[in-house]
Amino acid sequence: MRVGLLGVEGEFSDYKTAGTRFYRYMYYTTRSMKRQCKKFGIELETIEPKMLPVIGKGLSILSQTKLMDLSRFDVIHNFDINPFSPLNKGKAVIVTTAHDFQPLIRPDLSTGMNKSLKNHLFNVFVSKRGFKATLHSDYLIAVSTLTRDDAVSLGFPRKKIFVVNHGVDKSFLAKAKPKKKGAVFNVGYMGAFHPRKNPQFLFKTFNMLHGDDYSIQLWGKLGYDRDELMKMAAGDVRIHFNGFAPDDEFVKIYDSFDVLLFPSFYEGFGIPIIEAQARGVPVVIYKYGKIPAETRKYCIEARNEAHAAEIIQNLKKNGYSEKQRKRAMDYARGFTWEKTAEETLKVYKKIGRVA
Repeated sequence: MRVGLLGVEGEFSDYKTAGTRFYRYMYYTTRSMKRQCKKFGIELETIEPKMLPVIGKGLSILSQTKLMDLSRFDVIHNFDINPFSPLNKGKAVIVTTAHDFQPLIRPDLSTGMNKSLKNHLFNVFVSKRGFKATLHSDYLIAVSTLTRDDAVSLGFPRKKIFVVNHGVDKSFLAKAKPKKKGAVFNVGYMGAFHPRKNPQFLFKTFNMLHGDDYSIQLWGKLGYDRDELMKMAAGDVRIHFNGFAPDDEFVKIYDSFDVLLFPSFYEGFGIPIIEAQARGVPVVIYKYGKIPAETRKYCIEARNEAHAAEIIQNLKKNGYSEKQRKRAMDYARGFTWEKTAEETLKVYKKIGRVA
């Protein structure tokens, strides 16, 4: 069986330049699949159209794949929500990885805090079209049960969806020592600062944490919302904007946290949750956010900002139960890229036989 892996040039080989967990998914999954594909009788080949900055990634893939002869493949795996309708695909079946359907399920979270015209046009004409194109695939690989259920609610047949969770890099599986109570309690955040990440919740919670023995460590690209975020921080010297986290520093950064506050409104999977728990760090989420059941399983759920502050204060005072810590850590360490790769190869075999 021959499988074509679709993404623009360089995406499968250099995730570090991209700076998002999506590209790490592509990189680690394909690298692991190449180690396992022989036992499944599968040949893998990448399909990498050139990125044309003038028209963007989605249109670059759409325009170039229309002209490609892809009939040699049994399965074509589109790793993102890129519009894709090749004219010469022969009998190949198309499977697309659906990371989340937030722009269709909760479009109000896509406007951007600055509500710029450019950002609005991107969400309306590019993002939504890409997500809708995903629904025209023959099969979907959903990264969580939540993404699967959202796809079904949008009309995609449940029987044609396979759930394959994301994983963590093997560096997260190194031995993690229990946290010792220090002079300063580090509240961490890892991720983007988009509206769906609920940054207002972060800063309202911080304002309720009193005392110089708290340190707020924020890791993520500020982007076009920098000024708005700075206003939310309101000059609090305990709040540190550290920028994008280097890949080779991830484990060290998580290990520096006493707690991860991750109040997202909506997550297709929520890798930071699993990464933090794999290092023995307690995770506080927003109770009413749409977070997949398999990811939120061992999180501490806060009803509102005041409740989140109360939870953090309690952790600071009493620590994180070793029993809870071990239970969450063992569970999180079950999500690996090797497992993601193996389950993906099984999907290829199944849909290839059907085709």
